[in-house]
Amino acid sequence: MPRFLLLCLLLLFLAACSDGEKQAVQPLTFTGSDGVSVTFDSPPKRIVSLAAHATEIFCQVGAGDDLVAVDKFANCPLKSTEKPAVDAFQPSLEAIVAYEPDLVYVWYDPGDLAESLRAANVRVLFLEVPDDIAGVFENIELIGRLTAREKEATALVAQMKARQNDITEEIKDLTKGPRVFHELDKELFTVRSDTFIGELYRLLKAENIADKAPTAFPQLSAEAVVAGDPEIIVLSDGETPASVKGRPGWSGISAVRENRICEVDGDLTSRPGPRIMEGLEALYECLYEDK
Repeated sequence: MPRFLLLCLLLLFLAACSDGEKQAVQPLTFTGSDGVSVTFDSPPKRIVSLAAHATEIFCQVGAGDDLVAVDKFANCPLKSTEKPAVDAFQPSLEAIVAYEPDLVYVWYDPGDLAESLRAANVRVLFLEVPDDIAGVFENIELIGRLTAREKEATALVAQMKARQNDITEEIKDLTKGPRVFHELDKELFTVRSDTFIGELYRLLKAENIADKAPTAFPQLSAEAVVAGDPEIIVLSDGETPASVKGRPGWSGISAVRENRICEVDGDLTSRPGPRIMEGLEALYECLYEDK
């Protein structure tokens, strides 16, 4: 066969392979909590993350370079100032659009931000905070698919599940844990067990004194906390055991009498992201320090 003809056949073969590869790439569609879907022919490369927990996930699965701006309460790497900061609670539409994002990740939507961004031809994925730990795992895997880092996300979830199993194995023979009050802030906002924070206590077999409250993130009165008589008080708001002991009428609470007031880093327990298992471990230490 003449060399020229052979070269032509080779070029046709390579072109056919290339076309086959292009056809094999399928667009990915993601549907947000608001029912609005976004579709990508290729992974987004200019992402604005308006969620601290999502920023940590993007960073942890190796997609930090795709972040062009992040919520001011988180950064990538963690605790750095490497990425430009934006305010997720009082967002500036103009400031966000100026980063020319091909995706904005939103969990909180003040002033119809998502609709305004979409009107400016910016794709938005709105995902509410998950209700449970399984939802945290699902969000990590979703961000893995979104950024073409599925293997990294799957490995991260496996590591987190292993850490969860290690903790729950420690108390597998325990029938019932202590009564607990988890303080989100000094105004006595707390959580029920049907939240991702509350599930941490369920995993630890604790009895949550807020479970009869009418809302998932209720504000209890001081009298309600006293009546609930928690055996352990967990502070995630920067308050101190000394300040709790000085609260009027709280001296009779079991946790105060027995000096079982524990401080934890609120970022570990309140962000549904990669560090939630560190939160579980911290709460385990609070509840079962004598084990």
